[in-house]
Amino acid sequence: MNELKTRIGIVGASSGGLFLSLLLSNRTDLEIIVFDKNEKPARKLNATGNGHCNILPGQLNAACFNNAAYMGVLIDKYPLDKLVSILSDLGIRLFKKSNLYYPLSFSSNALSSYLINKCVDNGIKFQLGEEVLDYEKKDDGVLLKSDKKTYIFDKLIFSTGGKSQKNFGSDGSLFPLFKSKGYKISPLRPSLCPIKIKEKVKSLSGKRHLAKVTIHINGKEQYSEQGEILFKDDGLSGIAIFNCSFFLNESNIKNSLIKIDLFPWMSLEELSNCFSSIFNCNKAYNFGSILEKEIANYLLALLKSYNKQINAKNMAFLCKNLIFHPISLYGFENSQVTKGGLSIENFNENLESKIEKNVHFIGEMIDIDGMCGGNNLAWCLLSSLLVFDSI
Repeated sequence: MNELKTRIGIVGASSGGLFLSLLLSNRTDLEIIVFDKNEKPARKLNATGNGHCNILPGQLNAACFNNAAYMGVLIDKYPLDKLVSILSDLGIRLFKKSNLYYPLSFSSNALSSYLINKCVDNGIKFQLGEEVLDYEKKDDGVLLKSDKKTYIFDKLIFSTGGKSQKNFGSDGSLFPLFKSKGYKISPLRPSLCPIKIKEKVKSLSGKRHLAKVTIHINGKEQYSEQGEILFKDDGLSGIAIFNCSFFLNESNIKNSLIKIDLFPWMSLEELSNCFSSIFNCNKAYNFGSILEKEIANYLLALLKSYNKQINAKNMAFLCKNLIFHPISLYGFENSQVTKGGLSIENFNENLESKIEKNVHFIGEMIDIDGMCGGNNLAWCLLSSLLVFDSI
């Protein structure tokens, strides 16, 4: 007689859903079905790290997450070297580049294909193009209703992501369902995204510049990072700007400012001397050897608006003290991750619901989010491990 297998339903073939599926795939006592309303799974994972999949940070730091206290305990349980070892045991070998971990393939598509194919090879079923509509407790199990069929599972895990980048499948459509069942949900907000600013910068749109970006909130320096910034029609973008957006919300954005140093590797005196050489050899304000024309013209116009004399000292000072005032964040369609979601208070230590037994949640749909640099994929893996350890 065949032994009855424990039936596991995973809703969402996201990064977390695929990590958990792979972790469980060697268990012969389980029957696992993964649902996704998209015809192709892992669409957001395929775009991660500009297609290269920055899977883990070079250093796993609780301060890089919105709930540092919770993440500190979790990182102590699963330190970075342990995560690297776990991934290696799953067949995912990593290498370190610029203090970030990537798969050896250096390809998001290759990694997602490996995850899916390995799961299929180990007997996991994927129900793609099938949308989950509702679920309810049924005796010791969970009844799940899709737009095609009704299923009974012993355990149900939700991994449907947040609301960011709807074109990749994360639209937050199940949050009203969870709210109706009594879950505490923090408001969903875009994070790791461009920032709209008060200043008119359309003339700089598309221009890039290596700079040091510092965000001040309520008069205090909150965060600083050096990296490439990208000017947009009405705002600022780039990884350093994304990380600044991590600290912003509706309550503090109007009391914040962004300071940009266009030449952080040079002192004010050194930069002033560079501009002096330009002023001495031409009178047409041709700063092509120092700045792109559009950026130089923007700075010259600023000096005029400030009634400041156009000279080397003032140009250098402005380059190292360029101020912008945020007015809002870009929307979910331009954000890499969703801030907010299901409060961690809803769950026990293994991310099982305190409201509904045998129902678990993982990944971005929980109110845990991190800064750029592999932190959010690390959270997907960490949350998957918590659920895996309880099954």
